Amino acid sequence: MGHCYRCDTVVEPFLSLQWFVAMEDLARPAIQAVRDGSTRFFPRRWEKPYFHWMENLKDWCISRQIWWGHRIPAWYCPDGHITVAREDPQRCATCSAEELVQDEDVLDTWFSSALWPFSTLGWPDDTEDLETFYPNALLITGFDIIYFWVARMLMMGLHFMGDVPFRHTVIHGLIRDADGVKMSKSRGNTIDPLEVVEEHGADPLRLALIQSANPGQDVIFDLERVAAARRFGNKVWNAIRYTLRHVEPRSVPPEGGYPSEPGPVDRWILGRLHQVAGEFDRLCDEYRFSDAFGLLYNFAWAEVFDWYVEMSKTMLRRGDGADTTRATLGVVMRDLLKLLHPAMPYLTEELWSHLVGEGLLAGAGWPEVPAYQGPEVMDDLRDLVAAVRRFRAEQGLPAKTPLRLSLHDPDGRLEAWGEALLEELASVELGRVDRPPTRGHTRVVAGSLQAFIPLEGVIDLEAERRRLEAALAEAEADLQRAEAKLSNPQFLERAPAEVVEKEKTKRAELSELVEKLRGQLAVL
Repeated sequence: MGHCYRCDTVVEPFLSLQWFVAMEDLARPAIQAVRDGSTRFFPRRWEKPYFHWMENLKDWCISRQIWWGHRIPAWYCPDGHITVAREDPQRCATCSAEELVQDEDVLDTWFSSALWPFSTLGWPDDTEDLETFYPNALLITGFDIIYFWVARMLMMGLHFMGDVPFRHTVIHGLIRDADGVKMSKSRGNTIDPLEVVEEHGADPLRLALIQSANPGQDVIFDLERVAAARRFGNKVWNAIRYTLRHVEPRSVPPEGGYPSEPGPVDRWILGRLHQVAGEFDRLCDEYRFSDAFGLLYNFAWAEVFDWYVEMSKTMLRRGDGADTTRATLGVVMRDLLKLLHPAMPYLTEELWSHLVGEGLLAGAGWPEVPAYQGPEVMDDLRDLVAAVRRFRAEQGLPAKTPLRLSLHDPDGRLEAWGEALLEELASVELGRVDRPPTRGHTRVVAGSLQAFIPLEGVIDLEAERRRLEAALAEAEADLQRAEAKLSNPQFLERAPAEVVEKEKTKRAELSELVEKLRGQLAVL
């Protein structure tokens, strides 16, 4: 038997007279409005369940037997005649009896809510608010009330106002706990946002939720994401502190200020800023906020903080084009604050007051970054630096261990500015060679660039050979076992699909490892 989920009382069926709304004529225009694009769902995949529900609608029972709500506008006379009226009637519409009793039922909450877009604006009077704000631009809501609320607002709006109540409907997921269960007060699995804010801050909580909320999908709430967002906020803070050591506080203009003749590295980061800002705008226009802020997060951390800031140290220390670098550093950080502001308003507003100081960031113009063309060799240069650093890590060498690097650049792509950056960022002594050396070196490749690190005097070649041979033998044995398992028909038939897929992934990783170890041995 059914039980009440709150008080656990047995729920028994009871037949009674109810009020219904005929839905067919109401549903037809609301279906057409979505089909012809008068109103759109984001993501678009939610249109399919909307159509399925609307095309199979039953008449809607709108009466409820609860204490509070809008009374059903129906009155009964002693003879049982029913009078339905907009205003309280004085007598029965059938027999003129004056003893009338109003129906004790109230309207379904969702019936009242369906009138919300226009009833809050003064309807049925033709008010200025109604003319100004109906239809509205955007509704943001969860997928669980598409049928209860969104569809019914569309039907009522088209019926009473002749137009849809909103042009776009953005559907977001539900926030679930760590076990994937929907958060609710009755289950007791909610969190207190104030406790999270007290520990991590409001901005990290907001950014973490935005990054977790893929369009139309549920959010599994994870405190580690909030902690990661807080670390990102610290990174932004430190980047602005670094900038203010080289740029006069409150001197960066709130708009414009982009250098007219930036150097190669400055052109690269400005060009990337232009690309990222454009893509960020496009994603936001499609309400893909998770993707937009994920893009911005990766750009800020992996390109601005990890690379451009490090490169700017070299350029500012050398002094060549330092004024242009300072100007670039200022406008890049300023525009980064603008782009981050919707997700991290407190942090960015505070940093704006130190970097720009003019007005509030909340009232500043959105970034309009000119298009710059950075040098194509920049990606290869970064790959070379990363490869040398990776070589040091794999060999257990300290970061500042002096290394000689022989560069083979047949097309002459890496100019003097790039050589200087490569030497400084990779901590190497650079030389050029016309042809690649054949023995005793390890090779790193980035595009058409090749660099060779001599191994003699850097590592113990014999010990390294023995280590690689042992690692290769182990990897080959593991690979052989994985291939044997995957060639066994019984394993493929009986094992769960996820186990088979995991074994295939393992085989691919082992194959890659074997090739890598063989390559390292060939170099030795």
